[in-house]
Amino acid sequence: MLPYQQTNTDVALEVIKKFGDKIYLPEAVKMYFDNLYYYRDIDKTHRVFDKKGIIMDLSQCNFATASKKFKMIENDTKTIYISVEENKSDINKLRKGEYSKDLFRNLQKYAVNVYDNKFKRLDEICAIEYIDNSFYILADNKYYDRKMGLCLPEEKTGIGIFV
Repeated sequence: MLPYQQTNTDVALEVIKKFGDKIYLPEAVKMYFDNLYYYRDIDKTHRVFDKKGIIMDLSQCNFATASKKFKMIENDTKTIYISVEENKSDINKLRKGEYSKDLFRNLQKYAVNVYDNKFKRLDEICAIEYIDNSFYILADNKYYDRKMGLCLPEEKTGIGIFV
């Protein structure tokens, strides 16, 4: 069973226990969703479906706080821009801090999102150029192939100095 299926099942059983075969009634539906929203984790400290407290922030009109917490899709990725001949001027603008919507729109087709573990691997082999600690450029294009995309070196290879 998936993690939240048990929660859904438990809440549904509570509603069935109270309403029997009349779970279609508006009160039963309301009870289901109210109970589902307020259902607590095993440790009874967090809401299952609003772990970040975004709903509470919104209800208290803390829109800026809610906005910072909210992500439609949770992921731990970083965007790395690939420098190629046709985007050299845009990459140079990025390096100079000349940020604009048009710049990022142009660079979008040269962007690769990587998970944190892959980003760390590229960083370990000095293949990432940092721009203001906010933007990243692939510093060594030998790790990029136009057909395959980003190609990381084998995890087993070590980093070292050979004499």
